[in-house]
Amino acid sequence: MERIWDFKLNIELLNINKMASGHLCLEITEKIVWDDFPDYANSLIRILKGEIISKISSFDLIIWEISINGESFKLVFDDFPLMVTLESSSDQGDNQIRDIRDYLGDNYQQPEQS
Repeated sequence: MERIWDFKLNIELLNINKMASGHLCLEITEKIVWDDFPDYANSLIRILKGEIISKISSFDLIIWEISINGESFKLVFDDFPLMVTLESSSDQGDNQIRDIRDYLGDNYQQPEQS
């Protein structure tokens, strides 16, 4: 039986950083744990109208290659520090990262709780 997504989509950060590659990375949340990542990722991909290309995991990292509007991205869960990010690998992807941040911020972002 498919697991039902039973909690809000955690999107509280939406910080853009430049990676060593020179391309952009969108920090999305620090509030997802390893076991919840597949459901979280599927929900996020669905709202971004993306599709999954491939999935890779190691002992502390999960990387899903996804396509959004024909552009390739990596949706990454890192166990330390705990973080879900969306990573670009092209200039066109960098532009989409900014658009995705704006879309998620306008429609899904929740304020951080202290």
